[in-house]
Amino acid sequence: MGRPVWLLTVLCLVALLQGCASADLKLAASQPAPDWVYIHPDAKVGDRAEWKNAARRHHYINWEVVAEHGDDLEVTLAWQNETGSGGSEQKGLRRHFIIGRDGTVKRAFARNFKNGKQVEMRVAKPGEVIVKRERIPLDTPQTITTPAGTFTVSEVLIQHYHYRVLVTSLDTAAVEFIDPTASFGVVRSLQDIDIAGLVLARLTAAVGEVKMNPSPTTLYTALSELELNNKIKQNFHLEAMR
Repeated sequence: MGRPVWLLTVLCLVALLQGCASADLKLAASQPAPDWVYIHPDAKVGDRAEWKNAARRHHYINWEVVAEHGDDLEVTLAWQNETGSGGSEQKGLRRHFIIGRDGTVKRAFARNFKNGKQVEMRVAKPGEVIVKRERIPLDTPQTITTPAGTFTVSEVLIQHYHYRVLVTSLDTAAVEFIDPTASFGVVRSLQDIDIAGLVLARLTAAVGEVKMNPSPTTLYTALSELELNNKIKQNFHLEAMR
């Protein structure tokens, strides 16, 4: 979810006469939108979810269903960074995705809700950014308690990302725990997991155990070890929803 700080600074300097909000729009348009997002069953306008990083109370992510277009939904994404300054919400930036009920992204654009300006975003091709996606149902549902309430996790969603910034590439993973009765489904999200080297092997082995065994104990253990070794950069819990 985050963006390189140095790149944002350069764009702000280049677009100084237009304002940094304009640079944010250009930055949003320069990177492809996801081709798919998880959406809960029976989603409707007004459904909203806010996730917060348990370690950094100012770091949050907001998803909201803002409109219906026939059988499709329009959902928005905004986030705030760790320091409480410079996040997309403060600059007025939201990303809008027109999605099918199955989560397939059909169109995307970024809009500055403070001045009404918007730019189209290219939707990524399948496998372009999210190179691997696994949805694993749990035979033994797990209970997770967050500030938004107590939830029954019935599915784990694991996604592998590949990013390119200039000549640099980055491979990360996200592990999300799903309760479909919650708005946008995700009750806990572990993001920016550095899957270089042995980390990928450990995560892959743990996922294999989840598929074979009724309880995801091995996955929880592997993720706890990665957190202790600072391999998981972001740890979000569902803070509020409606």
